[in-house]
Amino acid sequence: MLYLFCRLFKQYLLLVAVSQMASALFRFIGGLGRSMIVANTFGSFALLILFALGGFVLSHGMVTYFGCLGVQSIYQH
Repeated sequence: MLYLFCRLFKQYLLLVAVSQMASALFRFIGGLGRSMIVANTFGSFALLILFALGGFVLSHGMVTYFGCLGVQSIYQH
C-alpha cells in the first residue's frame, strides 16, 4: 500500500513540475515577444525545438547521425 502511495505521489509531483515548466515557458515567451506576431513566432520555434529534442521527431538512434545539429552532446554519457 505504501508503494502505491509513493508511486502516486511521484506521478503527482511530476505532473506539478511539468505544469510549472509549461507555465514558465509560456510566460517567458510572452515576455520576450511583446507583440502578437513576435510571440507567435517564438512560440512556434520553441515547440519545434521541444519536439525535435524531445524524441518525437529525432529518435535516440538518429541523433548521432544528425551530429551537425549539436544535440548529440545531450546523449553522451
